[in-house]
Amino acid sequence: GRTLVVLDRDFRVIRASQATQQICDGSPLLRPFAEAFPLRTGAAETFRLAAVLQGETLRDVDVTLGRQGQEYALILNAGPLLAGREIRGCVVSLTDITERKRVDEALRTSQQVIEGILNAIPVRVFWKDRNLVYLGCNEAFARDAGFADPKEIIGKDDYQMGWRDQADQYRGDDRQVIESGCAKLLIEEPQTTRAGNKITILTSKVPLRSSAGEVSAVLGTYFDITERKRAESEIRLQSAALNAAADAIVITRRDGAIEWTNPAFSALTGYSAEEASGRNPRELVKSGVQDPEVYRQLWETILGGTVWRGEMTNRRKDGSHYPEEQTITPVKDAAGAVAHFIAIKRDLTEEKRLQAQFLQAQKMESVGRLAGGIAHDFNNLLTVINGTAEMSSLQLREADPLRQDLAQIRQA
Repeated sequence: GRTLVVLDRDFRVIRASQATQQICDGSPLLRPFAEAFPLRTGAAETFRLAAVLQGETLRDVDVTLGRQGQEYALILNAGPLLAGREIRGCVVSLTDITERKRVDEALRTSQQVIEGILNAIPVRVFWKDRNLVYLGCNEAFARDAGFADPKEIIGKDDYQMGWRDQADQYRGDDRQVIESGCAKLLIEEPQTTRAGNKITILTSKVPLRSSAGEVSAVLGTYFDITERKRAESEIRLQSAALNAAADAIVITRRDGAIEWTNPAFSALTGYSAEEASGRNPRELVKSGVQDPEVYRQLWETILGGTVWRGEMTNRRKDGSHYPEEQTITPVKDAAGAVAHFIAIKRDLTEEKRLQAQFLQAQKMESVGRLAGGIAHDFNNLLTVINGTAEMSSLQLREADPLRQDLAQIRQA
């Protein structure tokens, strides 16, 4: 409230309004003003009531008054008390602004907290009036726009920013939000940085309403998703490569439960990705013909964080067995613990068949070479026999019965 106090030329209180009792300890009447109202001011020079007796006026002096453990914030105004042209004293007005100060301080604190939050979050925040002129932004947005202080952006529009090439697009969205009163969320759009680079941002815009409920401004946020888009593209490419791989690929958790398989796995084993998901490979493909020691060494190796390579015989869904070559690689999490395994499986069926054919061909070739050698040696022996028979025939008489036997030897 407002308190009025009238002082004589000796600065004693000669009249006071009823509101004085709220801030004065006891009645102020006939007491020196400085005693009844022990005011303090934060100014370098304290206010001087003596000047009022010289005809001066004191206006809007911030003072404080401590009373009974409570601090009052007051505004002091003072002027001369005139009787005709004679100054008989002065009139002092004290306005209690304690509550207003408290509210102002709370507002300042709240504003500082909000400003701190806006500047701490990794999202760009801005707001514009109905004419699409910037009213403010956070520090991250100001940096993107090329300004050191968010205040520098006030009064500017998008045509004055590094992204002027996208200004029409941005402003079109702003108008749509303002005219419809509805938000536009998660708009994926390009932006040209102040360095001239092209990035991709994800923008959301909502209308801001006045106390009357009318749309008075638009509030927007965005964040840079360029790196995320690049990562998504890489993941799509890697996924396509894994799906197109000729070898079967299986990703499992540490406990062996299958999380992902590629189409080649289904072609190899007969199990679809849906059938395999969540199950352990031993439930699906373990043939039972493998030496248990192989599995023991396998798990000991991969749980120790080392890659395992080897061959084993597994079983298809239809019960048939097939040989495969496996490479199982442990994948560690951020803490360095083994969290997943990636198994690459290559079907050796055709390779084993070709190897068997090759070995059979080698055997037949060896038999052929052996038979050829035997035939050659036998032919040499026959030549000797035929030569001996012919020479013996020449040494016998025509009537000798041995000539007929030797003739049969030569004809054989």
